[in-house]
Amino acid sequence: PICSVDEFRYAVEWDASGWPAWELYQPIFKTVIGAQLPIVAADIPATTMRLMVSSGTDRAAERAEWIGWLGLERAMDPKQRQELAEEIRESHCNLLPEEVVPGMVRGQRARDAHLAKMLEQAAAGGETAVVLIAGFGHTRTDRGVPTYFVDATAKEATLSIAFVEAKDKYQSPRDYARRFDGDLPFDIVWLTEKAERDDPCEANRDRREASGGKTNGKRS
Repeated sequence: PICSVDEFRYAVEWDASGWPAWELYQPIFKTVIGAQLPIVAADIPATTMRLMVSSGTDRAAERAEWIGWLGLERAMDPKQRQELAEEIRESHCNLLPEEVVPGMVRGQRARDAHLAKMLEQAAAGGETAVVLIAGFGHTRTDRGVPTYFVDATAKEATLSIAFVEAKDKYQSPRDYARRFDGDLPFDIVWLTEKAERDDPCEANRDRREASGGKTNGKRS
């Protein structure tokens, strides 16, 4: 290997990146570096993401260029857009001002489209197999990264695997499918043990209310 796992961690300044704890991802990088496989940063640049989420007009021309390059002129299915918007609200504890939600939807689409382009570029560069590590919202086969491939055969050649926490009240795969309107948007669902964690929304609501802000009245 050209570097150790710990050297990689410090080289990319993981601890200051805002990503989850290094220990969660260390096994992945240990495997990849041990096998001497290439690692490609496929996420959209942070500055571009802020531009896509923003609704300001000062950089509208630059935003339009990105929208064209990413292929986002193609309208999203209205039902899927509504579902994505609701997912974004819920993942932010229903604390987002409603006026920022459309920009967040555009940002999610931009991220998916950019990830798709990076995967296709890696494949075009001679890689026989490419693996994307991302949250399962991005790996959904109905409206995630696979739907933005330019190559029509790329989606068919994609295998989407979702790691989902097991729930005590769910007794069959059909129970998990209800979360997605009865049709799982993945090729494989890998059930994992439930992780114990505090409810982040409670702390966020307390801080919002303490600062005098208002919530939209919903509880996640």
